[in-house]
This record gives sequence, C-alpha cells and structure tokens, in this order.
Amino acid sequence: MTAHVSSTLPGVNTMTVAPFPPTVFRDGVADAFFAFSVFSHLSPVAHVAWAREFGRLSGTTAMVFLTLLDAAFFDQVQSAKDAVGRGEDDPFTVALAGCLPDALEAQRQYESGEPVYAGVGGGGVRSADFYGWAAVPPAFMEQTWGDAGFDIVEWVPSGTLFPQAMVALVKRSRNRQS
Repeated sequence: MTAHVSSTLPGVNTMTVAPFPPTVFRDGVADAFFAFSVFSHLSPVAHVAWAREFGRLSGTTAMVFLTLLDAAFFDQVQSAKDAVGRGEDDPFTVALAGCLPDALEAQRQYESGEPVYAGVGGGGVRSADFYGWAAVPPAFMEQTWGDAGFDIVEWVPSGTLFPQAMVALVKRSRNRQS
C-alpha cells in the first residue's frame, strides 16, 4: 500500500514501519499525522508505544488526526452476532461476531475507561500481540496521549464523519505541559 500511495500521490512520501516503534525518523520531524483505521486495531501496548513515538516525532505545533473504535463498536459486534444467529456466514461478520466472547463485560470495561482489545491477528506480519479489534475510550485517550504531550481538541463519534470515531489532537505547548 505504501508503494501505491507514493507512486500515485506526488509529493507524498510513505514508508512501511515495524509494528512497534521506534522509527528511523529524527525528533520533531513532522507537524501532522494522519492514521485512518490504525488505532482501531492496535493493542493497548502498541497504542501507548505509538502515542509516545508520535510525541517524539512531533514538532512544537503538531496535530494528530486518527480514527478509532468507540462505544458504537459494541453495537456492531452485537449486530454481527445477531446476523450469524440468522444464518449469515460471510467471513467478516463471523469474525466480528466472535471477537468478543463476553461483549457485555467488554462494554463494562470500556465504560470504566479501559481499552477493549481482541487480538485476532490479520495475517502476514500482523500478529495478535499487536493487531486485532480495539475499542478505545476517551479516558484512555486522554491519559495516553496526554502523557505523550498532546491534548484532545475534538472527538467526533463514529457514524458522524466516518464509520469510526475521529479524534483530533494538538501538541501541548511547553508552557502547558503537565
């Protein structure tokens, strides 16, 4: 995918990186990051590691735009379970239906501020230790990204702009560091 983007979008440079940081980039190299359907699949450990890496890579006025799964994810899982119960058997629906064996407990975990992660892998280099389904609550985002030097400036719930939630963050200025 990175080769395709680099060859079809002039001026855009892409690179495939390892599942966990660090990257080869120097500190403060970027002022904007876009991660569409990335943090919706990262384990909490990988999520924290990448938030810290984005903090390291960010210039003083950097912004981060990312999508993630929010509370609506639990309704999506339940809809998949219902569809499988009706006999629908497409692979995506079956996989989604089975990702949270106890969806109610997972939802309680999310509501208490803890991320919910179902490590399912994805083939190739995407192993279950870092890749799966990840519902990320606001409290986890505030803590994790706050520790990395960012403030949340906007949280747009899933279904508003995209099927996933969109979160905009800005690098905290030095005089506002906690």
